[in-house]
Amino acid sequence: MITEERPVATKVPGPAPTLEDIERQRKHLWVTAFIALVVVSLAVAIVSYWTQIFPESIRRTVNFSAMRFVFVALSVGFIAYAVERERRFRVLTRELLRQRERAIELYARLEQERNASERLEASDRMRADVVASVTHQLKTPLTSLLGYATILRKRADTLPLEQRDEFIGVIEEQGYRILGLIENLLQSTRVEAGLGRLQRVPVDLSGIVRAVAREMGTGRQRTIETDLSPRELGLFGDPAAMEHIVTNLLDNALKYSEPNTVVRAAVFEGDGEVLLTVADEGMGIAADELPQVFDRFRQASNARGHSSVGLGLYIVHNLVIAQGGRVWVDSELGKGTTFTVALPVRR
Repeated sequence: MITEERPVATKVPGPAPTLEDIERQRKHLWVTAFIALVVVSLAVAIVSYWTQIFPESIRRTVNFSAMRFVFVALSVGFIAYAVERERRFRVLTRELLRQRERAIELYARLEQERNASERLEASDRMRADVVASVTHQLKTPLTSLLGYATILRKRADTLPLEQRDEFIGVIEEQGYRILGLIENLLQSTRVEAGLGRLQRVPVDLSGIVRAVAREMGTGRQRTIETDLSPRELGLFGDPAAMEHIVTNLLDNALKYSEPNTVVRAAVFEGDGEVLLTVADEGMGIAADELPQVFDRFRQASNARGHSSVGLGLYIVHNLVIAQGGRVWVDSELGKGTTFTVALPVRR
């Protein structure tokens, strides 16, 4: 005979009490205890009073002393019960608090893991974007460089001297463009690995700006105007880092400016600081994008298509911070952008 197995009924536990439930039960218990004590006290007082006026026959029949004892015993028992329940409430409260702390700790760990996972995903996406961007940025100048090199190799003897010099100039320009991209990538790697020990030597920031502006201002269809301090400002820092800061800021301004516009660079003394400003007349940056302008591989939405992988300003920010300085940006769409670097004077 085959018997059908019936599923065993399991009792589903109800929701665990909260601290509010425990506190509400505790208040109800002590209110009940207080009312019970008042009632018992009144009953004992009434019995004690009325025993004096009851007839002797009733007093012999009813044991009023025993009733008073019963009332007092009930009162003591209820108080003992209330005290025990209070103790259990306290134990349960401590356990709930421990569980809540464990839950908060677990939630914090889960949140950290989720953030770490999101950062890893973002990093993977960023690496993929950077590989694609770097490949594109290298392909364009390399194609131009190889094309002009091929023309020169095949027709060097027949080309006019001026055209030959023009081709060589293009090859040189594209070579420097590739070199600059590689230098930014290497500098970004050094920033991520830790900049190491930067020098602290006297730095002529005006001289650096003057030299970089003279070198970068040729063949760009844009003018670089400088307003430099005529005297030493007492700045100490790393000369190579300062040159990299100035180069990236000027390159950024030239890159995102319209042809036949002016880029202005100024060095002057502030309140215990040396200030460097680089201003352009370009397209500007939207206000909601300004907080991310110094992020790695970040480009403004209206700057897509320009030859950049978004490392220059990231490097500037880290080099300035490493030397105890500050850097910020002011911009308005259609009215240009101004970057300001403030470096402390070392007395």
